[in-house]
Amino acid sequence: MHVFFAWHMTRLLRQKQFEAAETVCRKRIKRSPRNAEYHYWLGRTLWRQEQFDEAVKELRVAIGLRKATLSADRIDLIRVLLEARRYEEVLKECEHLTDPRFHKISGVFKKMHEYAAYEAKYQAYVGLRRYREAKEILKLLLPYQRGKGRDQLLHNIKVCEEFLVREDIEGPD
Repeated sequence: MHVFFAWHMTRLLRQKQFEAAETVCRKRIKRSPRNAEYHYWLGRTLWRQEQFDEAVKELRVAIGLRKATLSADRIDLIRVLLEARRYEEVLKECEHLTDPRFHKISGVFKKMHEYAAYEAKYQAYVGLRRYREAKEILKLLLPYQRGKGRDQLLHNIKVCEEFLVREDIEGPD
């Protein structure tokens, strides 16, 4: 059932049939209000419609209903918060993403969560114009990258340093 529902919702969102997707989710939620999957997909649908506040609400409901919080829920929530420029909330959610009390994960999945959290923190710090913290996060990302990705991180570190020098000369915005 859940696999078909996820496939159906993915198809609707890819085809940009947002109203139909929203209607499907709301009908399902009406019948099964404690089903996290329906809230999750409604959150994703609302996000695609740029209804960020409602999307955040639904994704948080999904996270709260799941017995073992799926990282995909939280990663999507972080992405919505970034798009909505709610940077302080991003930083709080990133703590949940990597806190072992919230996730019993290890190995590759742990590294993926750490990387996603670092990347989101970097974006949040830049959005908040906290370039010193952004630079430190980029340094944490360096071990994860090779080649062009590493070159881009090094470039971004230099850009943060330029902003810090400018702040020292001109003062903060």
